[in-house]
Amino acid sequence: MARAKAKEAEVENETVEDSVDQETETEQAAEEAIDPIYEAIKTAFTQAVESELDEDGIKMAMIGAGAKFKNVAALYNKLLVELGFVKSKEEKAEILSDVLEGTDLTDETTFNDCVFQIMERAEVTDKSAAAMLRQWAKKNEVEYFKPEKPTAGEREGFTTKIFDWIKDNHEKSADDLVAYITSFDSGNLLKHKSRYVSALNMAKAIAAKYQA
Repeated sequence: MARAKAKEAEVENETVEDSVDQETETEQAAEEAIDPIYEAIKTAFTQAVESELDEDGIKMAMIGAGAKFKNVAALYNKLLVELGFVKSKEEKAEILSDVLEGTDLTDETTFNDCVFQIMERAEVTDKSAAAMLRQWAKKNEVEYFKPEKPTAGEREGFTTKIFDWIKDNHEKSADDLVAYITSFDSGNLLKHKSRYVSALNMAKAIAAKYQA
């Protein structure tokens, strides 16, 4: 009985501050319980990326580490940004502003130069870079170069054109490839020529294997 009365007295004398402190401690404990799970998910994500798994494989590894299925897509995108695999929305906006502000985008050469600058700095494909440029221009009411629509069967994209050339001309030399790129590039693509030369060498190796 005495203990019960003492407990009642404690409850009656409990201040609002005491209650808030207890709630805060409970929240902190909950956060601490979540952190190890998040760290495990992050580790699983990193290991999956290093193992060169595809997106589905990475997400499965995250789920195996404790991520909930309904949250895995959002966590995947968050970790891509957090760990530096892709640029954040704010970083992309800063890149677009830096590259495009005060630029005459109606000139085809300038337009293409800007696409490649965005492609290189934002680490996106040429098609994504062009789409980002057009979106920025529309938002800021800036006129930009509009190429003629391709005829039926014609594919857009500098990267696609280069890989198509490699597929049809794998017997040619690296110098021939560079000459082809130079024929329609203002200089930015040549910064990545080692990537395309490697693709050409791979095509040669594959062709030699199946022709043997």
